[in-house]
Amino acid sequence: MTLTKFTTILMVFLSSISLAQPLQNGMAILTHWTGASGQWDAFSIFDTENNMSAPLGQNWATTFNTPADPAIQAQWKGTNMGDVFGVAIDDQKNAYFTTTKVISSSGSTTTNSGVAGDGGVYKLNANDWSITPLITTGTGANQIPNQNVGLGNICFDKWNNQLFITNFEDGKIYRFDTNGNLLSTFDPFDPDNGTPGFAGHGEAIWGINVYADGPNNVKVYFSQWTEDNSLATSTNINNSVWSVDLDASGEFTGIEDLCFSLPDISNFITSTVTGGSYPISDITFSAEGKMYVCEKQQGGWSTFGGFDNLFTPGAHNSRLMEFTNSGGNWTISQQYGVGNYNTPYTANNTAGGVALSNRQTVDGIDCEKLIWATGDALRFSGFNPADGGQTYVYGAAGIPVEGNSIDPTSPDYVQNTSIYIDVNYTGMGNDGSQKMSFGDMDIYSDQQASTSLSIIPDSTICPGGSITLNVSGGSNYQWTPAASLVNPNSSNPIASPNQNTTYTVSGDGACGGVSEASITVSIDDFSFTLGPDLAVCNGSSDPLILDGGSQAIACLWSTGEVTPTISINTPGTYSLINTSPNFCNYSDEILVTEGETPTLGFSTPDSLGCNPSYFSLLDSSLSMINDPISSWSWTVNGQNYSGQSPNIYLDQAGTFDVSLEVITQMGCIETLVIDDYFKVNETPDVNFTIYPEVISNCDKTILILDATTNYDSIVWNLGDGTIISQDTLFDYTFENVNPYQISLEVYDENGCRNSVSTVLKPLESIPFFAPNAFTPNSDTQNDVFRPVLGCSSDFSLSIINRWGETIFRSSDPNVGWDGTYQGRVCPTGVYAWRASYNGIKIRQVKMGEVHLMN
Repeated sequence: MTLTKFTTILMVFLSSISLAQPLQNGMAILTHWTGASGQWDAFSIFDTENNMSAPLGQNWATTFNTPADPAIQAQWKGTNMGDVFGVAIDDQKNAYFTTTKVISSSGSTTTNSGVAGDGGVYKLNANDWSITPLITTGTGANQIPNQNVGLGNICFDKWNNQLFITNFEDGKIYRFDTNGNLLSTFDPFDPDNGTPGFAGHGEAIWGINVYADGPNNVKVYFSQWTEDNSLATSTNINNSVWSVDLDASGEFTGIEDLCFSLPDISNFITSTVTGGSYPISDITFSAEGKMYVCEKQQGGWSTFGGFDNLFTPGAHNSRLMEFTNSGGNWTISQQYGVGNYNTPYTANNTAGGVALSNRQTVDGIDCEKLIWATGDALRFSGFNPADGGQTYVYGAAGIPVEGNSIDPTSPDYVQNTSIYIDVNYTGMGNDGSQKMSFGDMDIYSDQQASTSLSIIPDSTICPGGSITLNVSGGSNYQWTPAASLVNPNSSNPIASPNQNTTYTVSGDGACGGVSEASITVSIDDFSFTLGPDLAVCNGSSDPLILDGGSQAIACLWSTGEVTPTISINTPGTYSLINTSPNFCNYSDEILVTEGETPTLGFSTPDSLGCNPSYFSLLDSSLSMINDPISSWSWTVNGQNYSGQSPNIYLDQAGTFDVSLEVITQMGCIETLVIDDYFKVNETPDVNFTIYPEVISNCDKTILILDATTNYDSIVWNLGDGTIISQDTLFDYTFENVNPYQISLEVYDENGCRNSVSTVLKPLESIPFFAPNAFTPNSDTQNDVFRPVLGCSSDFSLSIINRWGETIFRSSDPNVGWDGTYQGRVCPTGVYAWRASYNGIKIRQVKMGEVHLMN
């Protein structure tokens, strides 16, 4: 049947248009044919997530997005990109497209090759949605060889940040980084023979994706193309899915492994062959690891056994299926009806693309509740109610992931449960003649978990104990650190830490993201001790107190008592079990023996001193050999000291008692007090003054005034080597002028000593004044030039005329120059003078000039 024959004119449901922005959650990219001349866009972008009010079974007029810049919009056209099929979105919101020959319903001859060639890959920039070639066709570095057969599909590996691409030319998988650098290739089946063109049935691979069911178990899954309309028999191997492992660096490792082959297609519209399947063009995974595969009919409109062009898509036979892995075995768990064409017989109307998205509800988002497939004739005349709506819908169908029915009488009938989006990319009509030739589909998701993981609260365990951890709300759990865990990949591992440990678990959320939660398991740190073994001391009437501490919530002594402390009077072994606040039990025991108190004694080298005094004490107590003294407590004058030989400081006069208390290792206590053991005598009061307090060459004699009392002997040290032992007042003349430390040391009848000292200082300065002019005119005023000195000895004054001749000398500070020389008055003028004297220093010299005036 050829759908292009239906030409009914129907009402148009217009979708809203939005300008480009970075991809948002739920935005889908769907590839389609660009027309015979490349006049249309190679893909469309539209919203799938805001679907709470989307009508079921009719066209949902969702939001379509285009670039704001017309020049960028032009880059989407087939004239630039050519025709593309595969699409993949990375975690930075960039998209990648693979060149194709399998998109046009008219066959490969009506497809277009873009600027990157038949093996080209294009990149959609996340920010402005511009298109640039990422990989070009060729045999050079970072190119993909291809001769007019196109590529298969592309996927993004989020675990290793890389791309995988299938090539129809050589049957290889190409591994590229996201910058377009070739990393490696993998040829899963027979090696390529180098013949140009299609690799051939059994060699060609198409659909591809990556999934990890554990942190070290990342695999690439890909489909083997073995049959289509041009090659299908009842005995031929059906199309299949295989896998190959990746190592920690993202490189292929090992060989390919068969996952499953597709079941036969049943309920053909017409059929010439029993059994058969179509190539799997797209593969996707749910967060929990279910695999969804989509066929794309090839070989034209004919059914199996036909002879149409290999690269000519057909319609209404391609299926959408869910597979589940149990113990390494993949089995089909669901086949979905896509569109309502040919119901109730089949609804196999996929066009080759499959993707998962979320379902919007009044409470928020239900993650991965819709499985989307590109499709033909999702609504079609003859299978729709006469509702007056748009009859023909081609593009994408959103199907409940739980499944649906092709029976129109069932509540789960495809039309009553599916969301349909009409992708009218040609803009030329509303019937099937303008709406065919769709390809792959991918939907962006930020892959955050819908809810946080639920985990048991922080816990405390007893030393040597274990605890079962528990987490819910995700899947594919991984606990760290794993060393102290049993089964660290389960939801409830057993933890047996030997120290406080924080365990972190990561798990896949319902939307494909990873969520983390943590729990800290602490080791109960309760501790107590009954202390060292004790003794019931012989002769003591006081009971012995055993103390188990106050932190326990329950106590049990071997005596049956349940109080924290107990009193005992008899020897024996006593034990206690304490229960901590975390309900952990701890035990300790103590041996109580019969002991004897020690015989106390102590001594000192000297018990007599002067205030203040230091004394030393030495314990000389005797104790049992098996119960030595463990502590000494001394008390003297209200001060406490410890140790066997303490040093005592007393800073007041009087007599002082000494108290000693000792405790033996087993707890026996004995006390000894000796009254008036130490005697401290007062020291004599010592004091004196001197006058004057300074010394100079003018006066070297001082008066010493002694005010000391209560002494027996006295010693003066005058600082110049003179020692005097007398206690009367006296004068003393120093020979030289220097600073002197004068000290007085006295002793009383008890030998107590005291001393005091003071410093006699030289006079700091002696006044000196010399006038700068005088008038020797016998008027009794200012007739004589004479310097004025406060104090001096060994004085000398000289007057020198301008010829350097000394015209006057004097050794008496009271005799000055009267202005004459040799009996005659000297002429007026300036005369130099020089004075020397013993002041604070010996032979101090002063010089200057004086004016002789009339």
